[in-house]
Amino acid sequence: MRDSLALGDDDLRAHYEATKSSYVRRQWLLRREAFASEAAARAEDQRLGAAGRLDAARAESIGPTPPDALPASIAPEALSFAQPGQRAAVLRDGTWALVELEEIRTEPLPFDAVRSQVTSSLRLIRAQAAFHAELARLRSQSQIEVSEAK
Repeated sequence: MRDSLALGDDDLRAHYEATKSSYVRRQWLLRREAFASEAAARAEDQRLGAAGRLDAARAESIGPTPPDALPASIAPEALSFAQPGQRAAVLRDGTWALVELEEIRTEPLPFDAVRSQVTSSLRLIRAQAAFHAELARLRSQSQIEVSEAK
């Protein structure tokens, strides 16, 4: 029943607009600063503390980029970051660096990229509504008596 429901383009676009926040792509914006050694990178991390940030003038900016496009040398650490300001020391091509999360952005995907997902979602919603309406109709037509006599 669900797959046979006809859905118009206007219905799909309206559902997409109402639920756009469900169809997003996360993107990481990072800073990376190179250091002469692991000890130097870790010392700078300690010096900055929780509130400090890498200097934008010295650090390389990476992104915004989706997770599948993050440089392989920093992807595991970057994907573990949850809050801006989190940092990790990483070894990249023989050079140590501090990588810091500036922000994680969420960007809605365009309608055409998620049309099949929107269609599936709206079909499911409409099928559930039709099912519940049919149950209500059947209940209203039913006459059930419960006898509690033993």
